[in-house]
Amino acid sequence: ECPGAQVLCVEKSPEAWHYLTLNTAHTPVRTVQADVFTWYKTQPAESVDLILSNPPYLTAEEMNNLMPETAHEPSQALDGGADGLDFYRLLTAHYGTLLRPGGWLVLEIGCRQAREVLALGAAYDWQNGRCRQDYGGNDRVIVLQKPEKIR
Repeated sequence: ECPGAQVLCVEKSPEAWHYLTLNTAHTPVRTVQADVFTWYKTQPAESVDLILSNPPYLTAEEMNNLMPETAHEPSQALDGGADGLDFYRLLTAHYGTLLRPGGWLVLEIGCRQAREVLALGAAYDWQNGRCRQDYGGNDRVIVLQKPEKIR
């Protein structure tokens, strides 16, 4: 859909890695098996324009009360820590270094996490933070922009 775009997918789970490589076979999408908690340290600064993430965002309480259709998923794909915000703390604190000035961080969220994730973005100097809703009217995506460099 975007000629010339270079797309890279990062996946930690060996089970999900299998499906990622099947889904990206015969496409120009590059894949890497790595842990996002450390992967950013190995990447060049200001080397990407856009980061999209669907991080684990369930709270510890939600993990203890999973619906049957969700309970079969690997816990590492769902568990966002005690308050569900572990990955958002990581992404807002560290992944801005990878983005070029003016680049975007786009994050799927749990429907009750918009205020907290926007606050994390503001705490780490992200700009133009806003929440987008899904077709059901639930808060679903947070969009944050890395500030342009001061000239």
